[in-house]
Amino acid sequence: MKDTLLRASVENLHLRCFFVNAHQTSNEICDAHNMTGLAKSLMRRTIAISLLTSPLLNDDERYTLRFQYEGLMEMMVLDVASNAQIRGFASALEVKNNIPMSDLIGPSGKIGLVKSNSKQQLNSGMTLADCGDPALDLATFFNISDQLPTAIAAFENKNQCTALMIQAMPGNNPLWIQDLQNKLNQADFEQQSLSMQTPEKGFNSQLLSLLRSSGHDLSENDIKLHTVQTPSTFCTCTRDKTLGILNSVPSEELEFMISKDDGAEISCQFCAKPYIFDSLDLKKIIEVRGS
Repeated sequence: MKDTLLRASVENLHLRCFFVNAHQTSNEICDAHNMTGLAKSLMRRTIAISLLTSPLLNDDERYTLRFQYEGLMEMMVLDVASNAQIRGFASALEVKNNIPMSDLIGPSGKIGLVKSNSKQQLNSGMTLADCGDPALDLATFFNISDQLPTAIAAFENKNQCTALMIQAMPGNNPLWIQDLQNKLNQADFEQQSLSMQTPEKGFNSQLLSLLRSSGHDLSENDIKLHTVQTPSTFCTCTRDKTLGILNSVPSEELEFMISKDDGAEISCQFCAKPYIFDSLDLKKIIEVRGS
């Protein structure tokens, strides 16, 4: 099943809903950083839930999501664009599978979102992240910072990586969203999510089943599918931008790099692409400063 991001609504219940399958995209990001074990699993789930925010953006807007934890994972940073493109990195690259999830995330942390466009930062917010799950922490952010009742869940195994978000618009009962969150957390719903064969039909069927389980008599026609996007990775790094990092390095350190390594290699923090600068590149930086 190809990676897909879907946006739908249930107008008579005042809900907007989002589903993503991010198996290939999340693997591409994690593999670029050689992530393994539980670190890769958690990062994949976090990539999926971050992609759910893409339909909330207008053209030329971007969300930067920063998940900071006290556990071994420490920090995950994701940039999400309005066209379902995403990039990201994490502090921890390898965590053994026998480590408890509580040790990976830790007892507490914080989550911050910054919305920006190509010209300026538009707004930002930060909330406590103490739910033990990035999906629940992101839902809490929207509940508190945006005053928007939200339920989010992510599901991941070696073959798939999916996530679902439901938000209540004005006119809906916020307590009902908590009931949906509880149902999303159930193991049988996770298995249903990971067994989808086609995104559109699977999402419609899954959402219909979830809403009916909460006591609503709905038909397939009550769910309106609005947009379908294909998630992908991106990065804005260039050789010139990376050279700018070296421009901030003291001349003494540049001279040490020349004598020790005959240059420098810098990898992009997001996509891990390496940029190699030889001794002539470094000497030119030093010469410009002396002129």
